[in-house]
Amino acid sequence: QTPLQQVHATVSCAMKLRNAVLNIQGHDLGFKAGISYGDVLSGFIGTKRLRFDIWGQSVSECATHMHGTSNEKIRVSRYIMRSLDKDKFGIETSLSESPQFFEL
Repeated sequence: QTPLQQVHATVSCAMKLRNAVLNIQGHDLGFKAGISYGDVLSGFIGTKRLRFDIWGQSVSECATHMHGTSNEKIRVSRYIMRSLDKDKFGIETSLSESPQFFEL
């Protein structure tokens, strides 16, 4: 896949996952997602109980920008927003605005 196709597939997946989670009956579930682009480092940590984790500037930025986001929102970085097909995803946000992250 091209990087543009990967962006569209990632955002489509997040939107489908949000719809699936929010349509589960009988449970009080919330959904938040942050999508950005950049280099990351990943690996397993721990000795008795292994955990998989991802580190990097884009991960830190997403985590920071997710604080204060209401449930049911997907936040995407300026780079991701610039790459999206606005008609396909029903986006009306103007990129002339100054935020680093946009909500879908």
